[in-house]
Amino acid sequence: MEHRLRHIEKLNSLGIPKDKYTLIQSAWFPLMGIRPNGDLDFVLHSSLISKYKEQIVKIKGLNIKINNINYRQFGCNNDDELINKFSVVIDGYRFCYFKFYYRILRQRRRSIQKKDSNGIMDIDNVNNFFKNNKHLQLRFSNVPLDSWGI
Repeated sequence: MEHRLRHIEKLNSLGIPKDKYTLIQSAWFPLMGIRPNGDLDFVLHSSLISKYKEQIVKIKGLNIKINNINYRQFGCNNDDELINKFSVVIDGYRFCYFKFYYRILRQRRRSIQKKDSNGIMDIDNVNNFFKNNKHLQLRFSNVPLDSWGI
């Protein structure tokens, strides 16, 4: 089942060039067929934060992450590198490599894990996604295998 990427039209309405941000965290879930994303988390290029931050924080459903420690791993040193070197374009949007979020999910206590409409935890849905080789589908053909974190 395909889910629509929620809140993307709000981000589009700001007019930020698509190569100046990367979508993160549960933004992957609609692509993976797991569940709709909650809010839309993303990282914005450092050169645009002062221009857009105040607008972004006023828009319900958009969640900008700035210098988040969870994205300072796997050789990534800053937000701009995350956008330029640790992201892949799918359906015209940049998504940061899934391995960053997969690590967060694996470390998150099960008691605070979100669930889909059938009550299945995100981490279990993600593990099934990989177990069933859905990451090898044509839609993900340009996603480097090592970027998944499996």
